[in-house]
Amino acid sequence: MGIEHPEQSFVLETEPTPQSADRRAESRFQTVLRVGRVVSENDEGLVRVKNISDQGAHLRIRISVLLGDMLTLELAEDVKMTGRVVWTSAMIAASSSTTR
Repeated sequence: MGIEHPEQSFVLETEPTPQSADRRAESRFQTVLRVGRVVSENDEGLVRVKNISDQGAHLRIRISVLLGDMLTLELAEDVKMTGRVVWTSAMIAASSSTTR
């Protein structure tokens, strides 16, 4: 495992969706303390899944990832989802610091 970073939220999208206010093509299922493993090109770590659908997931992880990075979410040995990071909580922090 690599360096542990502060927990951040990320949205992983498995398929591009049409632009809309919510951008979700399908309903997400709320989860409570669903834990799995996330693997990036350079690191891996534990993940908490906030919500999930066939087309994406909202994750809380402590590894360093950037917009556009490919991640694999492993919820069980035979349950895996691969997608691209399309949103991070760092985007909110950057946005609020520029508006002050």
